[in-house]
Amino acid sequence: MPRLSDPALLAAWEAGAQRNPAERALALAAAGVPAPERQQVGRWSPGQRDALLLELRAATFGDRLDGLVACPACDEQLEVTVHADDLRAEAGDPGAERELLVDETGHRITFRLPASQDLAAAAHCPADQALAALVEGCVVDAERGGEPVPARSLPEAAVTALGAAMAGHDPQADIRLACTCPGCGHRWSALFDIGDFLWREVDERARKLLGEVTALAAAFGWSEAEVLELSEHRRRHYLELVGR
Repeated sequence: MPRLSDPALLAAWEAGAQRNPAERALALAAAGVPAPERQQVGRWSPGQRDALLLELRAATFGDRLDGLVACPACDEQLEVTVHADDLRAEAGDPGAERELLVDETGHRITFRLPASQDLAAAAHCPADQALAALVEGCVVDAERGGEPVPARSLPEAAVTALGAAMAGHDPQADIRLACTCPGCGHRWSALFDIGDFLWREVDERARKLLGEVTALAAAFGWSEAEVLELSEHRRRHYLELVGR
């Protein structure tokens, strides 16, 4: 996969700047595919989207990912380093239907994986309604003892089992890092969100680019497009000449 060019990175940053995290992830994913395919990204499973984001991140910023994780027991900040290969898993197919039997409640549920656009839409719902909206959209059929059950009437145990089944069928969307706090010894599994991780890097890079454009435009009268056409090497030397 080719790296995000500076113009493409700025365009993705602008597209996602005022969006919720799920929409930001979609904006970044769309930037990583050819223009004719961008309308299809929303139909991908979260795992398919995240697989692309992982490849895009490796191509643009490198294979190594460095970050900080807060210990949930003592709040100490841990430095974590992983590589893209450590985070790759199987991505699910949102179109295929699966069947789940919930032993605790006796419900038989036919469901599909959520599409990335389902998550983006659910994020616009009130917090206490988002999960119900997502379940209703992904449950194809539900019954108990041969009687149909509306998706919104499924008990909590059935919804929890459904969530676990979805995660199991789309493991790339549920990547967790095994962490141990050196301070208090607490061990836990930390969720890794490639969409959020990449967005933070894109945001930092975009703001840096805008500063470079401003400095060189003021010094030489160049347009944004002309500045971004320069290689990073040449741009850096021009910035040194103008005292940046």
